[in-house]
Amino acid sequence: MSLEPGWFSLAAITGVLCIAAALPYLVVTLLRARPLDSRGLGHRLDKLAATAGVRRCRFLVWSARRRAAENALSVGLLPATRRILLAEPLLRNLGEDEIEAVCAHELGHFFYSHSVYLLVAILASIVPLEVMGHAGEHLGIVLAWGGLLLYLIVVWTLVMPRLSRHFELEADLFGAELVGWRAYTTLLGRQELPAGPRHPTGVSRVGRLEAMENAPRLRRKLLARGRLVRLGILVWMGVATTALAVSLR
Repeated sequence: MSLEPGWFSLAAITGVLCIAAALPYLVVTLLRARPLDSRGLGHRLDKLAATAGVRRCRFLVWSARRRAAENALSVGLLPATRRILLAEPLLRNLGEDEIEAVCAHELGHFFYSHSVYLLVAILASIVPLEVMGHAGEHLGIVLAWGGLLLYLIVVWTLVMPRLSRHFELEADLFGAELVGWRAYTTLLGRQELPAGPRHPTGVSRVGRLEAMENAPRLRRKLLARGRLVRLGILVWMGVATTALAVSLR
């Protein structure tokens, strides 16, 4: 029995949305995270979130015994599900000012809704897969599969890593302006930050921030690029959805 056209996209989008909605609860459960004490550091971080304009953000702690796990992460798309998780080694080895700087970076991700836009980009990357499938009826299997492979390579090796790297720099700028440039760059310089295709190196991040500290033009340029990136993601989703609707006629 063949499925009606459009079912693949509908099923894939539904699956991705369900995973995204459940992710904060899954992460908290799997890491056995617990609430940070509301007194002392917890109260200070709550005030930081309020100053940042990020509503209903909860700070949690998870047990990680390795020094390499001296890290923090943010999950949650909506205010009610926003969580910032701090690894225990981070709390043991950093001072409160440094922990504030780490959380300021994660708050930057929430402030600019980076997770939401990454989710939209993922959805936009899924929809054209069905368009390619329908194109195979006219172009032939070889051309359709070749186009599909090229599309996936471009999206997941070029587009997505560049999006992530830009969002990291945007969160760095937000964090530096929130807690102070010197405190933030000092933290970046001290931490052994992992580098990868989706994250700039710590040295390059410090260099970018030091260049922007006394150059408002560079800061405006980065933020303007961020607005274009978010607009581009929405346009990408719109074009992908329109192409799917046309292919199903």
